[in-house]
Amino acid sequence: MYSSIIGIIGTIVGTIVGGVIGYFASIRIISKQHRILSGETLRLAFLKELSALKPKGKFNAGSVKDILEDAFLKHSSAVINFQFSLRGQELASFTKAWHEYYGYKGDGNDYYLDQYCEFSEESFSTPEKATDYKQLNERAYNRIMKILEFTK
Repeated sequence: MYSSIIGIIGTIVGTIVGGVIGYFASIRIISKQHRILSGETLRLAFLKELSALKPKGKFNAGSVKDILEDAFLKHSSAVINFQFSLRGQELASFTKAWHEYYGYKGDGNDYYLDQYCEFSEESFSTPEKATDYKQLNERAYNRIMKILEFTK
């Protein structure tokens, strides 16, 4: 009699433990899948701009600022989606990279793309010290690549 009660209790405890393990394993798998999918979405959101900015020795006629400005909504929605898959220090580092890329000053206002403008106060103290288009292009390209490092 006692052996059958012990067997029933053991079965119930085993079922509960197995259910808890299964639950947390499925949560982890779903979280990992979300990160993979949102990372892919983030990479695709930046693909056109990476192609336009990729250093090839010859640069496009379009302004770096114009290229990035046109894509801001696409980038920001992909970034927000990807941020849900990050936690702690990784989220803080990713957010910092995003703010550096779009020049967020932390004052509650919108993002500033003037750092990619040929003659902006953000990038230069005088027009004589203005960096050339290639440097602006490389700055934007490198900052995008820094953001995309988090999708690995």
